[in-house]
Amino acid sequence: MFVIQMTQKTSMEVEMTEQLLDLVNINAVTAHAGPQSLIVVEITGKYYFYRDIANRDYLNTSTFIFGDDVTAIIESAGLASLLDQRVKRMVNLREENTVLLPKSGVIAQPTHLKAMFGELTLDQIKILEDDISGIVPQLQVLLPQNALVDLSRDLVSVLPRRSVMERLL
Repeated sequence: MFVIQMTQKTSMEVEMTEQLLDLVNINAVTAHAGPQSLIVVEITGKYYFYRDIANRDYLNTSTFIFGDDVTAIIESAGLASLLDQRVKRMVNLREENTVLLPKSGVIAQPTHLKAMFGELTLDQIKILEDDISGIVPQLQVLLPQNALVDLSRDLVSVLPRRSVMERLL
């Protein structure tokens, strides 16, 4: 879990908060946070959601968007409770790592995702919407750009075939 603290001396409007959060986007700390980290930004005592993964019992990150105020949740649950215990704390980018589908709890290697999604019906894929949104930021950190593009192309190619097959049956 990374809490990035920013200081702001004046009272802020909503758009000022979003501008400050956008500044974090270019910060190298977020790039080093890791694929399965929870990142929140603290600005003058308030916490704003930046990127997931968290313990879904306390913070279901699939229901939050960049910049959502999560102060009340953090204050009631505590920072330590927000860590998802299912994820690895260390990754080695020279090896193939795993991604966590946070809702279902499935842990998979990125190279296995095409086969995994290829076996599912469209209705089953729709049920995995929270899991899919949870693996995207992990894949963006774990995979080089060309591998990410290839995986995206592979996954997109599975969906039309699945849709056609279901209509024929």
